[in-house]
Amino acid sequence: MKIFRFFKFFLFLSLFLSSSAWAQGKIAQINLVGHTSVEDQVLLSKIYSSPGTTYSPGLISEDIKRLYGLGFFKQIEVRKSGSPSALNIDFIFSEKPPISTITFKGNKKIKSKKLEESIDIKPGTVPNAEKITQAKQKIKELYDKKDYKDAIVIADLKEGEKGSELNFEVIEKRGKSVKKVTFKGNKVFSDRQLKKLIRTKKKGAFSWLTGSGKYQEELLEQDVNTITFAYLNKGYMRVRVGEPEVKFSEEEKGVVVNFSIDEGKPYRVGEVSVEGDILTSPEELKSFLETLEGNLYSQEILEKDMAKLRAFYGNQGYAFVNIRPQPLINDAGQVADISFKIDQGEKVYIEKINIIGNTITRDKVIRRELKVVENSLYNERLIRLSKLKLEQLGYFETVEFATPRGSRDDRLNLNITVKEKPTGTFSVGAGFSSVDKFLLNASISKNNFLGKGLSGSLSAELSSRTQQFSLYLTDPYFLDSYWSVTASAFRIRSRFEDFRRDSFGGGL
Repeated sequence: MKIFRFFKFFLFLSLFLSSSAWAQGKIAQINLVGHTSVEDQVLLSKIYSSPGTTYSPGLISEDIKRLYGLGFFKQIEVRKSGSPSALNIDFIFSEKPPISTITFKGNKKIKSKKLEESIDIKPGTVPNAEKITQAKQKIKELYDKKDYKDAIVIADLKEGEKGSELNFEVIEKRGKSVKKVTFKGNKVFSDRQLKKLIRTKKKGAFSWLTGSGKYQEELLEQDVNTITFAYLNKGYMRVRVGEPEVKFSEEEKGVVVNFSIDEGKPYRVGEVSVEGDILTSPEELKSFLETLEGNLYSQEILEKDMAKLRAFYGNQGYAFVNIRPQPLINDAGQVADISFKIDQGEKVYIEKINIIGNTITRDKVIRRELKVVENSLYNERLIRLSKLKLEQLGYFETVEFATPRGSRDDRLNLNITVKEKPTGTFSVGAGFSSVDKFLLNASISKNNFLGKGLSGSLSAELSSRTQQFSLYLTDPYFLDSYWSVTASAFRIRSRFEDFRRDSFGGGL
C-alpha cells in the first residue's frame, strides 16, 4: 500500500513539474496544419506567439481568437510537442465546408444572374464573413442605383456535410422596420435589460418621433460588442455572441432580429501582477488598480486600470507606453490571473506645437493657456489641463488635441485643432413708464475682441429724462504678462424739473 501511495505521489510530482516546465518553455517552431484556403503569411500575421519567446497560454488563447476572426475556420486546435527548452506549437485548422450553392430570394427588380455576377463569392470557395459582408454591400449598391435606397439585404449561411448553402434575401419595398428583437441563451440578463443596451430597436408608437425602429445593418456589429462588453463586466470571460440572425417575417410583416448568446461561466480575478518596465515598485503600481484578487472580472475596470497606468507613465514623459493585460484563465477553477505587461519605451519630448483652425484668434492667445511648451518633456496631465483651459475660454466650439510622432522616435508634435464660434452678443429693449415715458436700452458685448482675448461691453439707456452710457474692457494678460487689467467708464445725464445733473467716471 505504501509503495502504491509513493508511486501516486511520484507520478503527481512528475506531472506537476512537467506542466510547470512546459508553461515556462521556449517556443522553437510554429507549424500550421490543415489549411488550404488561406496563405501562411495571413495566418502568421494573426499569431503573436513567435519562435524564441516564452510559451504563454493566455497569448495562445488570444492568437486563436484572432484566427477565428478571419471567418474561415470552424475549429482550431493547438498541440505542443518537443521539450520544454524547445517547444513545437502546431495550429491545426478545420476549415468551414466550401460553398456548394448560392441562391437569391425576394429580388423582383434585379435578376438573380445579375446579382450573382456582381459579387466576388463563387461556389467552391470557403465562406468568409468579410467577403459575405462585401457581397451584401454590392447587392445593396445595385438597388441604390435603381432608387431602392431602403432595400435590405440579408445573408444566411447554412453549413452541411457536403457543403455550405449561402442564401441572399432581398426585401425591396416592405419590411424595412424592425418588428421584433429576440434573444437566445441569455440567463444573466433579461430580454428587457438587453433591449435597453442595444441600438437596434423594435418599431413602436413613437418611432416617427424618435427615429428608432428602422433596420440598420451597421448597428448590429455595435450591438454584438455592447452585449459582449456587458457580459465581460459581469465576469463572463468566455461569453460568445453569435452573428445576429436577421429574417423577414410574413407574420410580423417586418424584420425579426435574433441574438444568440453562449454565456459560459463567471470568472473571478486571481493573482494580479505588474511586469516589465517598473518605474517605482510593483506594489505602488498595483495600488492604482481596481482589478483586485477575489473580485469578479470586469473588462470596464480593467480598461480603467490601463488608463491609470498610461497616465502615470505619461506624466513621467513616456508618451508611447504600451500596457498589455494578459489574462491566464483557469477554466477548472473559474479564475483568471491578470498580468499587466508594461513596455515604457523612451522618454518623449514635444518637438512642435501646431495650431490649426484659428482664423480670428491669434496664436499667442491660445499658446498662453498651454501648460506645455516646445522642447518640454511630454506630460499627459499638463496636456489634459491645457485642453481644459482652452475649452474654458469659451471661444471655441471644439478643441481637439493630437500627438503624432515627430522627426525622431523620442519626439512628437502636439497638433491643436480648434473650431471657433461667435463670441459677441447684442440686445435691444424698449418700455414705457409714467415718469420716464418711453424707454430704450441697448447693449453689445464681445469676448475675444480682435482675436486678442480682450472682453468688453458697451451699453446705453435712453429715456425722456435720462441718458446713461457705460463702457467696460478687460485684458486678462496685460502686455503679455500674468497681470489682468480692467478699465471701465460711464456717463449719466439726468434732467429734473429744476435742474440737470451730469456725472461721469471710470475705474481701473
